Amino acid sequence: SRLTLRPLSSPAAVFGQLLALTAKLQAPDFVCHQMEGPVAAATMSGARSTGIAVAALAVNYGARAVFPVVAHVMCAGDKGCDAAALVGAVASAFFAGDLLAQAASKPLVARFGGRRLLIAGAAGLGLTLFAVMLLASGPRMAFLVAQTGLGFWCGLGYPASHALLADTVPKAFRASAISFISGASSVGTMISSLATPLVVERVGWSAPFAAFAALSLVVAFVAEAFCPHGSGPGPTAASSSAAAHPHRNGLNELRLWLADPLVQALMLAMYASGVANAFLYSFLPTLFVEVYSVSLTDLAALITAAPLANAAVCVLSGIWADRLVGRHGWRTHQCRRLLQSLGTLLPVLTLAVLAWGGAGLGRNFAAVLVTIWMAAQGFQSGGLTATFHDIGGKHAGELFAIGNVFSKLAGVGAGQAFIAVVRISSWETLLSIIAWHYVLSGFVLISLLSRSDTARCIFAEKREDDISAEPAASIADVKTELASEAAPVTDLDAASASTALGDAAASASGSSDDGHDERIVAPRRSSKARHHLRAGRSTL
Repeated sequence: SRLTLRPLSSPAAVFGQLLALTAKLQAPDFVCHQMEGPVAAATMSGARSTGIAVAALAVNYGARAVFPVVAHVMCAGDKGCDAAALVGAVASAFFAGDLLAQAASKPLVARFGGRRLLIAGAAGLGLTLFAVMLLASGPRMAFLVAQTGLGFWCGLGYPASHALLADTVPKAFRASAISFISGASSVGTMISSLATPLVVERVGWSAPFAAFAALSLVVAFVAEAFCPHGSGPGPTAASSSAAAHPHRNGLNELRLWLADPLVQALMLAMYASGVANAFLYSFLPTLFVEVYSVSLTDLAALITAAPLANAAVCVLSGIWADRLVGRHGWRTHQCRRLLQSLGTLLPVLTLAVLAWGGAGLGRNFAAVLVTIWMAAQGFQSGGLTATFHDIGGKHAGELFAIGNVFSKLAGVGAGQAFIAVVRISSWETLLSIIAWHYVLSGFVLISLLSRSDTARCIFAEKREDDISAEPAASIADVKTELASEAAPVTDLDAASASTALGDAAASASGSSDDGHDERIVAPRRSSKARHHLRAGRSTL
């Protein structure tokens, strides 16, 4: 409300206004106008980390969207080159690297935290893009290996971003932050879909690779300089946690997580989402070129609106979710169920029309349906994606990495399977198969979202099996603490210590079972004594 936007008449005026806006946002009196102290610091830290994650993911997905367009240019003068088959082979190689990243990201997030992983992913992506550009016209096998490396560095983007958000964004704003990073992939795809055909036609097919490589290195530098550190896991925290809770690490922890029905439903939904995303982000240009005979110059106008609509819905769904829960008193799982239902039913309807109508729909109406499909997919950021944070808490990045393994497994198979289905049957059959993935995974997940509170207990930092091992030590420690700080308790044996502990707990809660005054009084308990009282009360 304190910012004034004036009419702008030139690019210089636009740049000057942006600089003025940035200065006002950085001014201490603006930051703390409504919020003070730790709340203001946490909110601004979360905003900074969200902005950097958005930039990293936008560049990440923009780079992914380059080759599905470039492939048609590379095969234009070669009669022996099948552009669709080339896109399928590259997609499989890319998702194989992405799958490796998801398999490795859980221990990497736990070891290094989201910030370091985001920086490493952006830097690795920039360097690998240069290698892809140099090898594109070389041996096919070397090019596919480079695409596998590209997939690995791209695959670190979302696990690192989710871990960073879980560590730096306050819980009240987390759904909105998730919606922003979910929309970032669509923003990057939109920019790439709009710019790549034009740049390829005017400059050459290598220019988009070089541009996104440079942007990725810039993002890595900005993240290193400005991304907040938070309190995420690091080398010391990871090793100490492993020593303190050996049953919560490695395969044992993974088995515990995957034993929950809701977590299993999330993995199934991520698999179905991987099938849909493999088509939307890799095969959409090929659909319009082969089915609707769209030229490369007309392609940008038809496929640019879809990722833009997806980004808008991702952002709005997150804001809507926060309002439903925070202001209107909806239970969290009810809000997630509503948004996931919208993110399932609308894509199914549009896919049914696309499969039924086929080429007879015309390119423009098909573009509208694809836009509705991709936009509706954005509702899942407030349903499926937000549920990872609802139940995972600080482990959301690790849990999302496991979900992404299932998503990338779908991508690895989809690259060749999609082309096989199209060549054996038709594009309409392929769209029907994708629709059935939505139906089955959506039904299972929506029916199990009410288990969110139960599933959350699995990821709690302090579980009952951790507490149950402490009663004897807690009673002894409380006896020692109270003996040194309050009335003498040297004559108490173990049994009377337990009774005294129970009476002290009753006194602290303002009630007594028998009403007499034989209670231990500790007016100046240390923090350690208070901790043991709470632990002992829970145990008793």
